Amino acid sequence: MKKTVGVCLGVVALAATAAAQIPDRLDRALTAILARNEYTPESFGSAVWLDNGGRYATIDATGLIAYDTASGTATTLATADQLPPAGVVDGFTLSSDSSKVRSAASACRPARET
Repeated sequence: MKKTVGVCLGVVALAATAAAQIPDRLDRALTAILARNEYTPESFGSAVWLDNGGRYATIDATGLIAYDTASGTATTLATADQLPPAGVVDGFTLSSDSSKVRSAASACRPARET
């Protein structure tokens, strides 16, 4: 009886060890994805979809720009001079006709050195 229990425990321990080991290729792929973020997409800031996905708008150095998703044509909705200073806007929404912009400013102000 003791021998049977010992054999069963040995088989369970061996199975657990085998299950815990993953192929080297899979280990490298998971490390690239999770530890090094190699597959993280590049971000271009906050964007808002317009016209049921026909266009999207984003803020860049030149201002608030709308891009046609099919052609890539850019249309300036507001220049940088008409927007709050860079780094202040966290996000924005547009009215249904894209004539008005509501921006969300950062809630945190930089700390001042004394």
